Amino acid sequence: MWYGQAEDSNRVCAWGILENPHEHINCLRHHHGSQKGKLFHIWADRVRSVRLSDDTWLVRFDKWERSGELLYVLTFELRRNAAEF
Repeated sequence: MWYGQAEDSNRVCAWGILENPHEHINCLRHHHGSQKGKLFHIWADRVRSVRLSDDTWLVRFDKWERSGELLYVLTFELRRNAAEF
């Protein structure tokens, strides 16, 4: 189910705060197109996976974003069951 279909949905952020994703989506609406005409790049590297069990994997990767002269990196760690892929 997508967030747009679940009006009463909440999510727990990495820092443990329960948030309504619709508040964030609505805040971002006025930024749509604000970077039009500017170069923006996104890529992932250092992708590594570990099989935890027959149907569960742990996947880690770095996600890089470059906008103009600014460069950001975020490290992600995902745990997925084979049925979710």
